[in-house]
Amino acid sequence: MQEIDEGAWIFSGYYFSLFFLENDRRSPDWKHPDALDHPPLAKYLFGWIAYENGYPITSISLKEWWNRYDLNLPLRVPFVIHLRMKIPLSVLWWARFTTMFFLWGSALLIFFIGFRSMSPMTGTIAAFLFAASPLTATVATLATADALFLFLLLAVVAAGVSVLSDPPSRPAHLVGLSLVFGFLCALHFNTKINGILSLATAILTCFFASVPLLSPRSTKVIVVGAMLLTLITTSFLSTVLLNPSLSDTPLETVSAMFSRRWERIAVQQQIFSGEALITVSDRMVTGLKRVLFDADPLWATIKCPLFLLALIAAIWLAVTATVKKRYSPPSPLVSLTLFSGFLWIFSTILNYHLDWQRYLLPTLPFVALFSARSLVVAVHTFRDWQYYRVTKR
Repeated sequence: MQEIDEGAWIFSGYYFSLFFLENDRRSPDWKHPDALDHPPLAKYLFGWIAYENGYPITSISLKEWWNRYDLNLPLRVPFVIHLRMKIPLSVLWWARFTTMFFLWGSALLIFFIGFRSMSPMTGTIAAFLFAASPLTATVATLATADALFLFLLLAVVAAGVSVLSDPPSRPAHLVGLSLVFGFLCALHFNTKINGILSLATAILTCFFASVPLLSPRSTKVIVVGAMLLTLITTSFLSTVLLNPSLSDTPLETVSAMFSRRWERIAVQQQIFSGEALITVSDRMVTGLKRVLFDADPLWATIKCPLFLLALIAAIWLAVTATVKKRYSPPSPLVSLTLFSGFLWIFSTILNYHLDWQRYLLPTLPFVALFSARSLVVAVHTFRDWQYYRVTKR
């Protein structure tokens, strides 16, 4: 077992049994601290894998046992030994294979996003950088929710890119579009609570899609309002249907989920003080170092800081274009990708409270996309410069 968190996710598969096998949506276990620690979608997935491999998790007791020992450092070694004995290898391997499946899917979505919003070469290079990253290799060996979370994050962005590539032709289609995005956002939030940020990408997509279609201001206000109402209502109802913890007092329970997460982080920072990142500056410096160097496939092999060089190239090209007054506003497709990238890069790094690199996975696709785009633009700029020199002679 690579990490004890694998045991936590598999034992939390009890909620699969409670939701699908027992069909019990009123059990007090839906208010158990474990039900509030993370939303249930990944728990359903790992519970289904355990069930299909003849190891149904039918009680919360295994997760309660895990909770008693996971932060007890003096007993860490015997705890890990007992943990390995409790989980069949077939369950562990199938859970890890599922993680790899979602990472493969994420690579395809990265290719699609780069292909549609920038260029085919950008998508190809970005997907390769993501697949070759040491961070991707690390997460691929773990039965955790990180890969599923990333896949759904990219699914929301890819859906937005697809819509803006071929915008709807009628206002009624926009409302239908809001239904799809609402359900995708609900799935993302039901994986981890910070998935709520996907609503921002969905709202921006709906706005961009509506702009060329609506001309009178009054019509635009009505349709955009209907889209937002449909998006938020669909997301809310889907979230509640998928998570019985929210059925009685949804807003209070969501607040309790965030509070539970912050309490858990505070305890972890006290116990793992050597890896705790208390200040914003600590998180920014450490997070950027992990992303720009440790997650860089070229830095891991030949000590070439590709991600950092691409960032410098992007800044240089932007400054040069501005100075020479050749800057033009990005298209809605590029704007959506840039917005989503900056949103997830900065929110992830600002919430990087412990120096555990797999928590930075949501930043990697966008760092890969931006690096790939910088490389493509740099090559084209160099070729134009060479052509200019030759023709000038």
